[in-house]
Amino acid sequence: KLLIGNVVISLLTSWTVLILFFAFTEPHSAIRGAVDTVKFFRVSFLYAGFAFISSLIREAIKDMEDLEGDTRYGCRTLPIVAGIRSAKIYVTIWISVLIISLSVLQLYVLQFRWWLAVVYSIALVILPLVYLLFQLAAAKTTAQFSFLSRLCKLIMLAGMISMIFFRMYF
Repeated sequence: KLLIGNVVISLLTSWTVLILFFAFTEPHSAIRGAVDTVKFFRVSFLYAGFAFISSLIREAIKDMEDLEGDTRYGCRTLPIVAGIRSAKIYVTIWISVLIISLSVLQLYVLQFRWWLAVVYSIALVILPLVYLLFQLAAAKTTAQFSFLSRLCKLIMLAGMISMIFFRMYF
């Protein structure tokens, strides 16, 4: 089915982030509303959201990369059903949502004077997402989509590594 596989993969990716929350939290503290648990819960869901959206982006880019093979095997991916142009618009919307969300989050984090975290996020997550956005518009070949897929992986890795800052600041 169209997009079902991408959504399932993205849900599983975000679930791996949420497993950390559930593994390191006692159910009693979550019910009591302990301050640290509530903070950890919010941060976990922020990262799970990042994992979900960035995985959704990468899966759609991979579908564009694998267009020829998927067509041969009768797959019904977004680029096959709606075309590359529509798939690019879909990915552009999700990248834009991620850039805007992360930018707003950085403005929020600035009030805590987490300068290093903000610089890291801008330099290694937001700006590469902007670059990804512009490269996506120009991409036409399998090699270009393959590059974008690898870039997306690096952005995802950089985003997940940023968890270190919450460990530092909390």
